[in-house]
Amino acid sequence: MVQGGWLDAQNNGMRMNEMPAGQGFAAGTMVATASGRRNVELLDIGDEVLDATGTPRRVRWTVRIVLTAAHLTAQPEARPIRVRAGALGEGMPRRDLVVAPLTELAVVLPTRALVTLSARLLMNDHTILRDSGTDRLELFEVELDGDAGLIAEDLPAGFALPNHATPDQRTAAVRARKLVNARGGCLPGPLLGRVDCAERGLLYGWAIDEARPLMRVALEILVNGRVFTGAMASLRRNDLVRAGIADGACWFHIEPNPPLPADRTLLVQVRRADDGLDLPGSPVLLDKAGGPAQLLEALKPASPAQTAAMRDVLRAGLDTLQAPPAG
Repeated sequence: MVQGGWLDAQNNGMRMNEMPAGQGFAAGTMVATASGRRNVELLDIGDEVLDATGTPRRVRWTVRIVLTAAHLTAQPEARPIRVRAGALGEGMPRRDLVVAPLTELAVVLPTRALVTLSARLLMNDHTILRDSGTDRLELFEVELDGDAGLIAEDLPAGFALPNHATPDQRTAAVRARKLVNARGGCLPGPLLGRVDCAERGLLYGWAIDEARPLMRVALEILVNGRVFTGAMASLRRNDLVRAGIADGACWFHIEPNPPLPADRTLLVQVRRADDGLDLPGSPVLLDKAGGPAQLLEALKPASPAQTAAMRDVLRAGLDTLQAPPAG
């Protein structure tokens, strides 16, 4: 039901474990409006709120979400995230900001470009971390005309979900995450994972920080020594869940479009963005069609006898190449 412009998710017939707790701001969050800062819970439909550019926009709708201790115990991934004051830049936010995990937050790169990432992807267990001290919480989601973000505690936030589909967009997202970690003095721990597949049209694997297994690892993908794109190891994979690897949400998956060129040999490297450490299984050599690497792969022996036979053939070939010319 709607109460004073707020859709009350606790009383509208939904069960607690079905409530939309992906985005939202904790009660007490100060939002910039045309008439000054106001508590998010006091906003109403039709109020004018400043978007990320400072332009007034009307509130289209608002939702109040109540998270109880039972809900947070059953779904710990729904527990809100605390962003410490200054975690994303000077005065951004101006004081601690508590948000739902999928709330989009803005990071300003040195180029002045603005990149948005969800609070879940920005977590570093240091300056951005799970808010574990709350047993019951009210969150308030606000949608503005034009799906624009608002300004919460002086931080642009609450945007529509971003599009990280292109290589440049993924690279910018990884750079933003790297910048936030460096600002917070967050040192990476041991890197676990593997490059499971590296082909010209498909690249996937998994990665976790052993010291902070719920912190999503930001990766850089290099081709012949140059950054091609970035990736966040944050997708859920059922086999990783069954294996008990963190929470299973540590998979990355990229399908280059168009695929990487087939007419040249490529060295593909997957490394952690924070410190440049290679993920196990990296680098991978992708030889051009018909090249020696592909030939050796096709001739890979399947038994000790075949290994010995191949060794004899290769030795004989080397002896022939090294023999002095006749006459």
